[in-house]
Amino acid sequence: MTLAEEAYLLLNERPEFVREIVKQYARRRQQAQSFGARYGVTSRQADLLDFVRAYADEHGGVTPTMQEMAEALGLQSKSGVIRLLKGLEDRGHIERLPRRARAIYLRDGAAA
Repeated sequence: MTLAEEAYLLLNERPEFVREIVKQYARRRQQAQSFGARYGVTSRQADLLDFVRAYADEHGGVTPTMQEMAEALGLQSKSGVIRLLKGLEDRGHIERLPRRARAIYLRDGAAA
């Protein structure tokens, strides 16, 4: 039996599992959209901003590396992170120093 067939059987046997996943997804999507509406960013940019803020708070102000951000967002490459960071920088939520590792500065009010 393939993995897809097993997943199909599981979902048919436990429809409450599917309903719970859909509810969680809808709740997260709504939170991301409300954040984006307040700060003018996409949901992925909001996710990245939240991760950078939490990481910096946990590590004494040191921001994550590009690789750590890519892994946290489930991206395959660092170029996606760079694109998201550029968008946040263009909107004024962060500042970056070129050619410097971990040189991301969160501006006041950048995250809720």
